[in-house]
Amino acid sequence: MARRRFAPSHGFAGPHVFVPLDDSAWDHERIETEIADIEKRHGFATDDVAERFRDSPAYRGDEAHVVRRYWSGATRFDLEAEGVRDYLDLNKRPEQWIIRPLTLRELAAAQVMTSAGSWDAAATSAYLSACIGLEGVTGGREQQLAALLRARGEGYAHGGTRPTDDAVLEATQTIAYEIPSEVGNAILRLSQDLSDDEKKRSAGPHGGTSPTAPATTEG
Repeated sequence: MARRRFAPSHGFAGPHVFVPLDDSAWDHERIETEIADIEKRHGFATDDVAERFRDSPAYRGDEAHVVRRYWSGATRFDLEAEGVRDYLDLNKRPEQWIIRPLTLRELAAAQVMTSAGSWDAAATSAYLSACIGLEGVTGGREQQLAALLRARGEGYAHGGTRPTDDAVLEATQTIAYEIPSEVGNAILRLSQDLSDDEKKRSAGPHGGTSPTAPATTEG
């Protein structure tokens, strides 16, 4: 018998906080144990990473693990939703990237600049999204990179097209080269259309849309 998930408990207006998958502040042992329990209950087993990501009942569907749902953007990177914060040790000072959803105009601009760039399209789109949708971050080392990305985002808003530069790459070396891409992809997931459950929740008493729902027009 399939479980029926409760109505969404996450906030639409934020704050939206992305903590990277490999951050040591996550209780990885507990998360992996609970994911294994879900998979065992469904008789799912594989050593293939891609297959697990694509088909695991712990990653997708009504019984997906709450932390996997968080990382997928399904709960709009709301750390207070579905008990996600219980898996995070704040005493370990996790990286917390404060992000926002992109407007339709910003998404369109990123697509145009992606087509004009020399990088792989997916990587460029993620990078540009990080520049445009990043609002802040905790930690000293991350602050330098965040400031550079936000400055590039302001430049793109005024017609800039250069996808990256040496200063950004140098800043990533003190943290992780993949960080701009990870943050950018999180912003793209945050900017995804409302799910059916979210649409029901955000509908007003007369069929309108709640002002707390993610923006879908230019801001």
